[in-house]
Amino acid sequence: MAKNRPSKKLEGVETRVRVMAEQTVVTHTLSETLTARQLKRMLPLNDMKSLEVIAVYHDSRFESINDEDEIGDRIVTCKELLILPKGEMKSVDFSYYESFETSKNEPYTWFYNLPKEQRERPVISEDVAFLGYCLGNDWRNIILSIGLGFGEIEIAEADYKSANGDAVHVPTQLLMRWIQRNGSKATFATLIDKFKLFEKVNPGFINWDDIKTIFTRNQKEEMSRTSND
Repeated sequence: MAKNRPSKKLEGVETRVRVMAEQTVVTHTLSETLTARQLKRMLPLNDMKSLEVIAVYHDSRFESINDEDEIGDRIVTCKELLILPKGEMKSVDFSYYESFETSKNEPYTWFYNLPKEQRERPVISEDVAFLGYCLGNDWRNIILSIGLGFGEIEIAEADYKSANGDAVHVPTQLLMRWIQRNGSKATFATLIDKFKLFEKVNPGFINWDDIKTIFTRNQKEEMSRTSND
């Protein structure tokens, strides 16, 4: 259903998987050759036969995937894979996903309402360990948009493969490199401005809700420290 799908098979694509019954959303690295049935087996699900896998796209389009069908390159262009009981697809409000397409619901607005000291604080290693998992399927282009090059991405991916996965997550590695290169200018204000520009051209790939939790978590920790003093 999606346009401009690449023909090259990918070894693995980071894909958000939402299980409606459990209200969970987890990012998994999936192969295009994985079938819908195999995906369900990967997850701790009860009564798999009663569940179906739906590919949900950013413009509210959706596509049911038969159990024996490969997920294919849907995982490159979809927003997430949705797992829900068979027959309940009609009850899902897929128009929710259109919020990424409208300027009235710009998903980064909350950041610019934060106090100045929070917006301009440095991005540290603890932050990028989390941020690396917020960039979605198009993380390579997002990394390019913040100023790193193709060569740096290829080197990081090669290092990760040679370590047999026993290395830092590739987008996280590259964000650390961005910090090192930018020094004192590596602030959240600088990074979010670049993410914002990418979002306007390619909406829906960056998980802004997860990025927001970095700040809400810090606020809770600060309140806890204050109450203990």
